[in-house]
Amino acid sequence: MLPTILLVCGKVNFTNLSRYSDLSEKTYRRQYSQSFNYLGFNAEIIAVATAATATVIGVMDASFCSKSGKHTYGLDWFYNGSASRTQKGLEISVIAVVDVAQQRAYPLSVQQTPATPPHLKPKKTSKSPSQATVSQTQIQEIRASLDSLTLAPPRVPVPEAMTRLDHDLNQLRNARASFPAELKYFAVDGADSKQKFVEGVVSLSNSKFGMFILHRQKCRNMYTSRFSFLVNITQSFL
Repeated sequence: MLPTILLVCGKVNFTNLSRYSDLSEKTYRRQYSQSFNYLGFNAEIIAVATAATATVIGVMDASFCSKSGKHTYGLDWFYNGSASRTQKGLEISVIAVVDVAQQRAYPLSVQQTPATPPHLKPKKTSKSPSQATVSQTQIQEIRASLDSLTLAPPRVPVPEAMTRLDHDLNQLRNARASFPAELKYFAVDGADSKQKFVEGVVSLSNSKFGMFILHRQKCRNMYTSRFSFLVNITQSFL
């Protein structure tokens, strides 16, 4: 399947893959229903493609994909860097290993960003003020009904839904064991320069993963820890 994807023209779907190979569309559908360790597969390719003495860093960034429709999984409003504004579509989060000397990036993990749950989205408010008026009699009736109410039972705490930072940390946690042994630096976009994300990375760090870079982000409050933080890395370095 992988060599066929590199050769196929047009959209990569089961019908088009069957046209460029000896396998039928049903064969692709059956095989695609099974799981495959792409993370380990990509890690093996990176180990062969990069030299043992190469200087490598880890990078993590999101990419916007335009998509029309209403029922596609993960469809939401995401920031599109090409248009410099938020647009409706899909987003993927990519973790890659960069060979600094060769100036080449090798994708290690790609994960789709899920849509924000409806109860976490900001509610839309009406721009025009309400013209309805309440009489004094109605106010007294409402006050009397409120005084007659009994105390409500305590609410059961609802677990908080995962945010996009949580998904980024989970992706980083899953890919951490597949990083090259010589990787000691990691760069992210300024959107991840939140205390929650930084502390999550620090909790995952050890002697193998000892330095964290905030890419193109001005830090006013330096995070104090045993890990070093570098700021304002130039685009040419990546």
